[in-house]
Amino acid sequence: MILKLFLLTFIFSLITFAQSGSLKGRVTDGKSPIPFVNVIILDTGFGVGSDSDGYYVIRGIPAGDYKVRFTAVGWESQTFDLQIVTDRTMELNVVLTAKAIEVGTVEVTGSHVQDKRDTRTSLIDLQPRSAKILPGAAEDVFRTLQSLPGVLAPNDFSSQLIVRGSGPDQNLIIIDDIEVFNPYRLYGVVSMFNPDAVADVNLVTGGFPAKYGDRLSAVLDVTNREGTTSKGFGGSLNLSIVSANLVLEGRNPFGLRGSWLFNSRRTYYDLIIEPFVKSAGLVDDNTTFPN
Repeated sequence: MILKLFLLTFIFSLITFAQSGSLKGRVTDGKSPIPFVNVIILDTGFGVGSDSDGYYVIRGIPAGDYKVRFTAVGWESQTFDLQIVTDRTMELNVVLTAKAIEVGTVEVTGSHVQDKRDTRTSLIDLQPRSAKILPGAAEDVFRTLQSLPGVLAPNDFSSQLIVRGSGPDQNLIIIDDIEVFNPYRLYGVVSMFNPDAVADVNLVTGGFPAKYGDRLSAVLDVTNREGTTSKGFGGSLNLSIVSANLVLEGRNPFGLRGSWLFNSRRTYYDLIIEPFVKSAGLVDDNTTFPN
């Protein structure tokens, strides 16, 4: 039974092929060949691209009347009527005309304009979202700042900031107008700032006003965002190789105006490394790793 089916299929293929023809030709601009032109017989599954010398061949086309289209980027498309005759190879040489690619108007709009009352110069505004998508930043605000011009790190493992050659202790770091003396965690590998809870990050690398005090290098001004007022309770949990970020927020209960936001950021290397080093006898059992 299978052998009969195979023979019938083979005979049908031979009959179909015997009732078909071919199409060949060359595509040029009148002088030089045009490579990689799409040659498509409309309303069928037949098509091919021209080679580097502009030649093309399509075989096994059932006999009949068709329309064939020639298209290429930067050239005017052309469509021709075509009649395929059984056991014959039709030749169709085509000359295409060059076409300029028109691009629509591109409008560039600034998303942030510094307030005229803000007299700070050398101001760099960083979107917190950059800390989540920048490769190698480990979802950390400080490591994202290290990608800016003039900002470096003491080493590859530190999130401390060296701005224009000054030490990290010459940077003033404030959050919601409150100075933070030690924003680093995990011996300086990550910072305390949760990118999911930060609304704006401004780095002033020079010429900052006297209100910021006696720092010599830079001022990092971080503003936390407000909680959502669209729902009573919501939150998000984000895990990375280095830390975990938790944000809970919502509108105030009892009809009070406003919202609330709670965020927490924790490194958990101590939960992973501490059991290994203690089992290997590298530290005493009473040793506790900071988190």
